[in-house]
Amino acid sequence: MKRTAAAFVAVLALVAAGSLAAGNAAPRKGGSCCAEGEKAGAKCTPASETPVTLTGTVLCEHCDLHTATSCNPVFKADGREAVLPFCPETKDVDAIKTAADHGKVKLEVKGKVCRTKDGKEFLAVDSYAKKG
Repeated sequence: MKRTAAAFVAVLALVAAGSLAAGNAAPRKGGSCCAEGEKAGAKCTPASETPVTLTGTVLCEHCDLHTATSCNPVFKADGREAVLPFCPETKDVDAIKTAADHGKVKLEVKGKVCRTKDGKEFLAVDSYAKKG
């Protein structure tokens, strides 16, 4: 009986250790969370494009806005209520995120606001510079 109980406890410990090693779905705290965000792999096929110059900053939907379950950088333009996700074809989003320093630095971006057939808007950045 004691062997059976010991074996049962050992199996439970292994199962618990295995589930922890498989990964914790809870979001991580701290500045490294955005570095692990998923990369967009879709192609941009907008129904319309509008050239823009916007001032604002880059935020994370998960870490800063708490509106998503995973990290995704978005541009929060001054004077616009909604945030703009980056177009999948925007080059070097990581450099843009770094320049914005987690929402602490204002950027001026030039590019296009792409609108899809279903009305969603994305920001395709051609160039950016730190503002002020």
